[in-house]
This record gives sequence, C-alpha cells and structure tokens, in this order.
Amino acid sequence: MIDRIEYHVEHAVDYVQTATQDTKKALKYQSKARRVSPPQISRAETFWHFVRV
Repeated sequence: MIDRIEYHVEHAVDYVQTATQDTKKALKYQSKARRVSPPQISRAETFWHFVRV
C-alpha cells in the first residue's frame, strides 16, 4: 500500500513540473499575441482616402 502511495506521489511531481513548464510557455505565447498591433495608416493615406470619397 505504501509503495502505491509513493508511486503516485512521484508521478504527481512529474505532472506538476510539466504543468509548470506548459504554463510558462502559455504566458510567453499570450504576451507575444498581445504585442501584435494593427498596421499603422499614415496621415497621407488617410487624407487621400477622404479626398477620393
């Protein structure tokens, strides 16, 4: 019985380590996704757009 408990505790440690690594990756990807900004339109392009309309 004690051997089974020890076995499960050891595997729980492995799962926690994997989850920690995956969470760090997810945070990195999430912060990169937030940094993407839409293309900037110059004032000249905006001016010509309104002149044509």
